[in-house]
Amino acid sequence: MMGSATSADMSMYMELFDRHAELRRTVEEVPGGVRTTTESDAPDLVTQLQAHVSSMYTHVEQRPFSGARAAIADSWCLRRREYR
Repeated sequence: MMGSATSADMSMYMELFDRHAELRRTVEEVPGGVRTTTESDAPDLVTQLQAHVSSMYTHVEQRPFSGARAAIADSWCLRRREYR
């Protein structure tokens, strides 16, 4: 296992990776950073993607970081999530 990832997390990552052709990802520059949007026409994949994002926020919030990694993690946690 890597870090605090569980076997369920790893299964979810593999499913997302296996189905990457069904995902559309755009990256847009915005003031102070970038906005990434990941979309799919498959409702079950959208549900998995939303669960993945939620899980990643939990991992970042629970894992102790220091120095530059802490600043990046703090910045990442402050970003707003939008589900469509």
